Amino acid sequence: MGGAYPQGTLLWSVAAVTSNDAWAVGQYYDGTAIRTLTIHWDGTRWTQIPSPNVGSGENQLRGVAALASNDVWAVGWSNVAGAYRTLVEHWDGTAWSVVQSQNVGTGDNYLKGVAVISPSDIWAGAYEASAGVYQTLIQHWDGASWSVVPSPNA
Repeated sequence: MGGAYPQGTLLWSVAAVTSNDAWAVGQYYDGTAIRTLTIHWDGTRWTQIPSPNVGSGENQLRGVAALASNDVWAVGWSNVAGAYRTLVEHWDGTAWSVVQSQNVGTGDNYLKGVAVISPSDIWAGAYEASAGVYQTLIQHWDGASWSVVPSPNA
């Protein structure tokens, strides 16, 4: 297991469409690696819904935002061959799927937050880390693909 995360289950973010349609995302340890976790509230109880993982390394979801019952977005990262890469997943009302997202530089890339305005106006952000230097990373969904939007570094 990578990092200093406990061998258990963690939730990082929650979003609701209505009082009987909410999502929470995070991670759990499956005995081998940290995997994505998505759970759904139907007004009565929480149920784990399968979500994809990229590769056999660490995967986790850190942010979730919902537009509608069939339009929910979650962001985080996956460890692919020792490098951390952005991870974006979309719920279409039936299943979660990985949506190609962008990575910058030669370092590790992470997404921790997501905000939805409309189906063609979604924002996600966190940072890229290379050689101990952290740089902002902001991405925008235009309804067809994710693109990196230049952002300042203080």
